[in-house]
Order: sequence, then C-alpha cells, then structure tokens
Amino acid sequence: MAYALFAALPYAIASLGPVNKYQLLSKIISQCHIAMQLSRDGKPRWPEGQLFPDGWEEMGPFGKAWQIYAGERGLLFWANKGAYASVFLIIGGWVLFRIVGPALGLYQLTNDISTPTKY
Repeated sequence: MAYALFAALPYAIASLGPVNKYQLLSKIISQCHIAMQLSRDGKPRWPEGQLFPDGWEEMGPFGKAWQIYAGERGLLFWANKGAYASVFLIIGGWVLFRIVGPALGLYQLTNDISTPTKY
C-alpha cells in the first residue's frame, strides 16, 4: 500500500493543479485503489510475453521507472538470470579447458591435475 501511495503522489499532484488538501487526498486514494486492483499483492501483474505490466497507462513516471528497473520482469530480473547462466558457462568452460581438452589430446597443460605444485 505504501508503494502505491508513493507512486501515485506525483501523478495526483500534477493532474489536479491548485486544489485544497481534501481534494488532493481523495485523488491520491483513488490512484491507490487503481494500483491495488491490478493484483492481489499490490504489485502490477506482468504476464509472460507482454512488453509492459498491466496498468502501464495509469502509472506515473516514477511507477513506470520502478517497474522497468525492479518490476516482475524488469532489469534486475534479467540481470539475475544472466548472472545465474554465466556461472554455469564459466564452470562448463573450466571443465572443458582443464579436463576434456587434455583428455582428448588436443593440448597438454604444464601442470596436470593429479600432480601438485611445490611452492
């Protein structure tokens, strides 16, 4: 609820112009209800294969920026997927270089895995 209130505040102020505090409060509350109706947990739904989340047109600029950055399918989501995939790529590359390549006789390493080095 606090996120919806914070995200609706700039939009509500900009759309009202010169008004009293009761009109401003009612406008903010109505924007919060719009945001809360998008999903049960207060976050906009972002279905698979959809470019933007539900309710994109009703969001203010701060809400849009937040959804692009930290939304359900935002920048942090894709950065996490990339980091997770890169771990497997690095491990797979190391296994190929260190174990598979020498085992197939493609090249020979200076220090074999089974021979420890003396320091």
